Amino acid sequence: MSAPRRLVVVDDDPKVRVLLERAFRAPEFETHTFPNGRAALGRLAELRPDCVVAELMLPDTDGERLLRSIRSVPGLESVPFIGVCAVRSEPRVQSVLDAGADGFLLKPFPLRELLEKVRSLLDRPGGRPEPAPEVSPTRPLFAVAHTMSTSPISRRKAGEAASREAARKAADALPSPVVEQRPDGSRRVELRPPGSVLGFGRYTRVEARGRSIVVLTEASTRPQFVVTTVITERGRPLRKIESALAHPLAREDDRDTVRRQLDLQHEDVLRRLEELVLQTTHRRLLWNEQSRTVDPSLLAWAVSALAQLAEVEAGPEETLRALSATRNRLASDEPVLSLFHVTPLGRVTTDPSTNKEKLPRRAVSAVAAWCLALAVEALRVTDEDAFEPIRHATQRRAAELERLGFYARLRRRIRA
Repeated sequence: MSAPRRLVVVDDDPKVRVLLERAFRAPEFETHTFPNGRAALGRLAELRPDCVVAELMLPDTDGERLLRSIRSVPGLESVPFIGVCAVRSEPRVQSVLDAGADGFLLKPFPLRELLEKVRSLLDRPGGRPEPAPEVSPTRPLFAVAHTMSTSPISRRKAGEAASREAARKAADALPSPVVEQRPDGSRRVELRPPGSVLGFGRYTRVEARGRSIVVLTEASTRPQFVVTTVITERGRPLRKIESALAHPLAREDDRDTVRRQLDLQHEDVLRRLEELVLQTTHRRLLWNEQSRTVDPSLLAWAVSALAQLAEVEAGPEETLRALSATRNRLASDEPVLSLFHVTPLGRVTTDPSTNKEKLPRRAVSAVAAWCLALAVEALRVTDEDAFEPIRHATQRRAAELERLGFYARLRRRIRA
């Protein structure tokens, strides 16, 4: 058996280092990771790597300086070097390519793509490829929005022209719409593009009660996976629903997850279209001093937002377990929590069999207790330290939660 190929990874993101250690594993690879350039340079002469993969924007240096320092080490004058970065900066990428880098990948990227790139470099005679073209990074510098395309696009005008041509060809290749006549008298027209590429997603037009409603669900990839559903009528936006899935790289299993989430979210919106749009009754959003009922959608969102933060620290499986365990444990003292449902994707919704517009005011305190228990169990913090991560996770709708009294009840729970 041949000796494993030695790979050095330099990246300040610990999640990226862990992922690359798992991807480049024995027996094919021996991987060493470092959080900054100084730590890596201190070991390079000893390790003598066969290839280096490095972030271009490190805390203590940039990609060009790091590459020149590596190539100054005796015996590493020709070591293959691949730069990775989440910032689309053509001058930065061009500078590291000019310095002799052998490739560039724009985060997030499929691990398979990096594996193939490293193998192709190491399989060439001498372990070093032909000089890199003047401008042809492995990933595009100007990526078309909502795609995972890996076609090189070296200039903005060329990229725009290619995008227009690709859009025209994609439009020509679209299948015929699927028309469905529903038993309730409504009519649905759906158009789903061929293939499994992230991006366009699903488009459904629903005709009911003399109205024509369009439901469009898309998936984007930066800065994290986001599945967005927009409901419009005659070009006027009516509702927007988003789900975010944090990730450091675009792994294949991440892609499968987001495809499933896209379909689940689109189907859920179609099922709930009656209450989201077609109902003419006023929907109560928040309770006030005169009201003793509360709409649970904001409370469900708060727990989901905290779960999303917990996924980064504890992982999706552990977060899903903690979500269910804390809910079940508290439900005996807080029966209102039984009206909330934990989905297989680790998000919280309300039980569709309940009247979603009328939950008791007690639900605010119960959900605050749930968030506190989830933070303690999934984030491994004390009760006293749990407030800040919960506040951080829910900051996008903090004003609404403040008016609802959520944070006041959370503080009381912590002090109790």
